[in-house]
Amino acid sequence: MNDILDTLINSGDQILESDNLVQKLEDSKKVTEDIGIKLMIAQQVEQRIEDSRRIFKPVASQGVRLYFAVQDLAILDPMYKFSMKWF
Repeated sequence: MNDILDTLINSGDQILESDNLVQKLEDSKKVTEDIGIKLMIAQQVEQRIEDSRRIFKPVASQGVRLYFAVQDLAILDPMYKFSMKWF
């Protein structure tokens, strides 16, 4: 970005005839297009991750309930105090 601005300042009246400036602008345009493509890919990946998260969220919720139910079994009877080790 700074290179483009410096070239603009130093090119004077012949802006379009400066091959260096035109090349830098074309390179900048390619980088911008690449970033746009990568952003689109990142959004698609983010959507797939969110879809997977939505699928596994009920399973995780049930797993948490089961974990704490097994952990609290020792309160009911001391015989269950080692149940978390075997869980």
